[in-house]
Amino acid sequence: MLGLTSNVLLFLAIAAAVVAPCCLVWLAGRRVPGIRRVRVGPAIAVLALALVAQLGAVSAVFLVVNRKFDFYSGWGDLLGQQTNPATGIAGDGSLGIGHGRLEVLPVTGKGSHTRSEVLVWLPPQYGEPAYRHHRFPVVEFLPGQPEQPAGVFRGFALGATAEAEIAARHVPPFVLVVPPLMIRPPFDTECTNVPHGPQALTWLASDVPHAVTTHLRVDPPGIHWSLMGWSTGAFCAAKLVYAQPKRFAAAVGLGGYYQPTTRQTWPNLFGGLPWVKRHNSPQWLYAHRSSGLTARLLVVTSRQDLESLRSSAKMIAATRFNPNDSRVVLPSGGHNFGVYQPFVGKGLQWLARGGVLR
Repeated sequence: MLGLTSNVLLFLAIAAAVVAPCCLVWLAGRRVPGIRRVRVGPAIAVLALALVAQLGAVSAVFLVVNRKFDFYSGWGDLLGQQTNPATGIAGDGSLGIGHGRLEVLPVTGKGSHTRSEVLVWLPPQYGEPAYRHHRFPVVEFLPGQPEQPAGVFRGFALGATAEAEIAARHVPPFVLVVPPLMIRPPFDTECTNVPHGPQALTWLASDVPHAVTTHLRVDPPGIHWSLMGWSTGAFCAAKLVYAQPKRFAAAVGLGGYYQPTTRQTWPNLFGGLPWVKRHNSPQWLYAHRSSGLTARLLVVTSRQDLESLRSSAKMIAATRFNPNDSRVVLPSGGHNFGVYQPFVGKGLQWLARGGVLR
């Protein structure tokens, strides 16, 4: 079978998109110079050629985009066939909420001047009498770009996964918070406080935690608050854990990157100043603030998720001698939910072993 990312498959899709319309014109007997007028063929042949032309065009666009962003590495990846079972961590129509409770928390951020809605998943234990005086640890899950909280909650089956891990006693009960990452659509801010622009770092590190601790029975930001992020959210999770170590104790990055990008970001995000860009890099923050730093990081990437792998490899190399940090490098799989979803549960277990979830 032709590989999903093979040049031959892309050539065939382009050929279908180009040749089929030409055949359609020929069958229709249009007066085109150099093409002899012929009798119109059967209607079924005309319909088939039209479908082939459209399918070829759509397939060609999909294949080009997929090759550029490494969403799917092969047919099994595209069809959701799991090739990377969630084993141990190396180096060392429904939202699927389970039996927990999903709430929408309106947040008005005084620091960031941002108003938005945050998804909050409460474990079944939150309403039980035995836990009425208990304060729960918090995991703040950060979406990718341009995803919204509901989409990433569904795509990663966050509620069902969290409940399963709690029910199996792999992790203690905790509260899951999913804020929007993009506070000034359609621009990515790389979770940065932009001068005279979006205050994305303040939104995630201060405004959202303040609203959650005000309205819910949870621990204050600190040793029992952690971050988990996907794609751009993984970048932000690592950045926050090093930039705000008194507020977050650990971070899990799924298919992320660890040096900032300026693609599709807020105009002139770093003002063209290399030192500003460096100070917003998780890898730079780790290297220059690692003395006495107890924050923990788990990097999960795939050898076929090329955009994540290149950056993750640098972060793995920088942290390889730190006993607080771990990594998972999957042998296959592209940049999509299906590849990384099994490692949400393993990431939660990793947080529990480190004492962040208690």
